Amino acid sequence: MSATAPRSSAEVLLDSCAQRRDSTALVHGDRHVTYGEIVDQVHRLARTLDAHGLQPGDVVTLLGGNAPEMIMVRLAANLLGCGIAQLYNGISVESKAAIVADVECRALIVDPGFADNARQVLEHCSPGEVLGLGPGIGTDLLAEAADQPAEPVEGRARPDDVQQIRHTGGTTGHPKGICYTFATGLARAQQRPEGPQLITSETRLLVCTTIAHAAGFMADSVLQNGGVVVLHDEFEPGAVLETIERERIELMFLLPPLLYKLLDHPSIDDRDLGSLRCIVYGGCKSSPKRLAQAAERLGPVLVQMYGQTEAGMISCCAPRSTTPGAPGCWRRWDVPCPPPKSPCATRTATGCRKAAAGSCGCAPACTWTATGSSPS
Repeated sequence: MSATAPRSSAEVLLDSCAQRRDSTALVHGDRHVTYGEIVDQVHRLARTLDAHGLQPGDVVTLLGGNAPEMIMVRLAANLLGCGIAQLYNGISVESKAAIVADVECRALIVDPGFADNARQVLEHCSPGEVLGLGPGIGTDLLAEAADQPAEPVEGRARPDDVQQIRHTGGTTGHPKGICYTFATGLARAQQRPEGPQLITSETRLLVCTTIAHAAGFMADSVLQNGGVVVLHDEFEPGAVLETIERERIELMFLLPPLLYKLLDHPSIDDRDLGSLRCIVYGGCKSSPKRLAQAAERLGPVLVQMYGQTEAGMISCCAPRSTTPGAPGCWRRWDVPCPPPKSPCATRTATGCRKAAAGSCGCAPACTWTATGSSPS
């Protein structure tokens, strides 16, 4: 537990982890990682990064997959007050290099499984230092961390410093970096919403998309609440269906095309998917016909979320709104977006509300799949 009030969401999460040290937190292949192992390794990594001269206000960039160490090193950097930028696997080498340069990267931290990709990126940029989460590229952080004590490191985050730089998808050009401060992250982590919660201490989450995106936020929330996060390195529909059955998965995030692949896999009817309580989907356009098929096959478990990197979550359709045959279910709306530099009028399932002022930055028309009456 922190001796003082937490300065960042990383400290809030670590304090929660310390209360259930012996419980399983992460599952990655045959590997099971306890909450106590997360706490100890984060503090060892924080000491190691400190020895490399990282200071509050520095930005480190992460290149890797969904290994547990990618979560731990992010928390360690945040604990020291450093900001994080994570490189999405789907973008080009040139875009990754441009992001490294844009954020004035103090250190590029690489999962050795991505060493070849990192070398390609490094042909186009020059970060301050290259560190590896194992041998194969740069200085081996894990080897150095093994010699460090696991005593808690005091958090050094400053409220107005950048905790995370998330980049947009680049659909209108070079991906744009959106900055989130430590104050914003801490406020979100300390929220205590009323009513039934999507995530509890019993939640079992499957992460089969990148932890650099929405699934990473969900993983943090599950860990903070004491649940279990099962990590896949990539989306493979047969493996996902098998894992849902074996691990009794309750929650997952999917892009709509991945949901369709799940529905089309030949083994779906042979698997027990009864543990699923919620599939959160979003991130791109969705097909009303395919979503209706998903609701028919999987039951009332689909939760549609819409948002922007710039604005956070804007709207949500709950499972009860997606029951096949319900009035207005899966109606498609084509809603023109406002002109640039005007307030972004955002539509929800029950009408319209104003988001923060600023250009929405999307295409001339946004396609919505929603329920209920059409927008005003």
